[in-house]
Amino acid sequence: MFRDAASLSLIIGRVEWSLWLVMVVAQIALIARLAHTGLWRTYRFFAAYVAGQLLQSAALMSIPPGITLYGIVYAAFEGIIGLCAVMAILEIYHLVLQRYPGIGTLGRRALKWGSVLALGIAAATLYPDIANQAEKYPTLLAVFVFQRALYSALLLFVMFIAAFLVWFPIPLTRNTALHAGVFGLSFATASLILLVRNALGGEYREMASTIQLGVYAACLVAWILFLTPAGERSQVVVGHRWAPEAEARLVEQLNEINRTLVRSTRK
Repeated sequence: MFRDAASLSLIIGRVEWSLWLVMVVAQIALIARLAHTGLWRTYRFFAAYVAGQLLQSAALMSIPPGITLYGIVYAAFEGIIGLCAVMAILEIYHLVLQRYPGIGTLGRRALKWGSVLALGIAAATLYPDIANQAEKYPTLLAVFVFQRALYSALLLFVMFIAAFLVWFPIPLTRNTALHAGVFGLSFATASLILLVRNALGGEYREMASTIQLGVYAACLVAWILFLTPAGERSQVVVGHRWAPEAEARLVEQLNEINRTLVRSTRK
């Protein structure tokens, strides 16, 4: 039985290492593609988010796991990456509402309260994470709990943007629609995997990490393949597909709300 468990752990470890290499190569390829196509100018905080993860991997490669310095470097980079993730989500918010400056201005005012609400909801789900008394590395668990709260809050923001787009048939670039969807999948996976890892303990670290690396590697490949210059010129409409006859009315309502808000901000 022990031999089987050891063999399984060895296999998972090799798969995890392979997926980590795939992720690093994909991150390099994505950054190079964003730079080559000039799309980094549109998605600059997203580019910084991916670059931060790549720099974190490079820094941790030179530090033996299990020592204090490893945890410090990991935690420091996670703070930077988390900030870049927040800015990347706000970047998507701006891209979605760039044709509606009035609504965008109102939304920015409401964003502070939305941030408090999202963080509150995320924090309310953290009990399983912090209740695990068997965690061998309490400091590392604190970092993982922070990650889970942040990614859960960011996922709520993405879901809010998605709900808005589903209801209002706003024309978007294909890149923006794809980017928001893939980012949402990435945050959803990270939040769920971190919950499992935090609640069940470090013995599930390899399995959780392997699944997260696999999904994130797939997300990176999707960004590499489908985030293109042509996607900035191609328009798609995501929402209200169940009632196409109502699209014109909803768009006009949205335009009227935007015009009203623009006039009110000029007074």
